[in-house]
Amino acid sequence: MLRSYARTKLYNVLFTLALRRKVDLDVRFHAVHPGLVRTEIGTKDTSRFHAWLWRLFTSRGIGPEDAVHSFSKLVYDASLDAPYVYRGLPHEPSKVALSIENQDILYQKTISDLGSLIES
Repeated sequence: MLRSYARTKLYNVLFTLALRRKVDLDVRFHAVHPGLVRTEIGTKDTSRFHAWLWRLFTSRGIGPEDAVHSFSKLVYDASLDAPYVYRGLPHEPSKVALSIENQDILYQKTISDLGSLIES
């Protein structure tokens, strides 16, 4: 459960970094991690034990309404152009995320999986 959550965050950063390199539009791309947030996402379609573990893990987190600040900062502060923002501040992505090879692999896989939906 937590491994899947962490992997999803990594994929988000990898894809964002790939977009920033490959897409030439007047659009800013950011991967945002607001920090640990108290949500029920980790309790869906899982065992009672994993749901309990998720609630315990996230009980120290911020409320969803507080997580919005990480996103609104990007909307209203154009000078904040970091590819990865953690808790509202620029954050250095991991070495795995900074690997151009890893970025390209995920990007190509995503484009392939989306197929003609992206190309149209």
